[in-house]
Amino acid sequence: AQCISYWLGDTPVGATTASASAITQADLLNLMGSIDPAYGAADTAGWIMNWPTLIYVFTNVITTASSGDALYHAKMDNRGHYLLFGKPVFISPSLANIGASNVSVMYGDWNRFLIRNVPMESEVRRYDELYMQTYQVGYEMTARMDARTVHAGGSGDNPIVALQCHS
Repeated sequence: AQCISYWLGDTPVGATTASASAITQADLLNLMGSIDPAYGAADTAGWIMNWPTLIYVFTNVITTASSGDALYHAKMDNRGHYLLFGKPVFISPSLANIGASNVSVMYGDWNRFLIRNVPMESEVRRYDELYMQTYQVGYEMTARMDARTVHAGGSGDNPIVALQCHS
């Protein structure tokens, strides 16, 4: 979660919800509209949110017809990702739940998100003695990684934007 918090500092807020405890269809569309169309319409564009937020969106945002019928039926792409407005939803348990001032949804071109992994500095430790009394084995892994959004140009170049809940 610390890595996500660090990375979120580099991600601009594209839209803010009207309520601290709710996300509406208009909020999601405002987020989509806040990004450059070249990024938003890219084949690699999509959403990222945690599982409770996705369930909230399916329950409260896309099923709020006056008759109670679903306005949208959940679909999946060929990789097993749910689709929202035709774009895949990626699940990140590190993103915050819907709540005052939280960033709970992000949208953008994930091809512009670069992850650096230094495999030669990864290390796995095995602990036999520590858990011997309960016939268990413990493992600890350390790895050196970093992530950044790759910007093509000036300060207005934001390939990924965040939806922040109202405070």
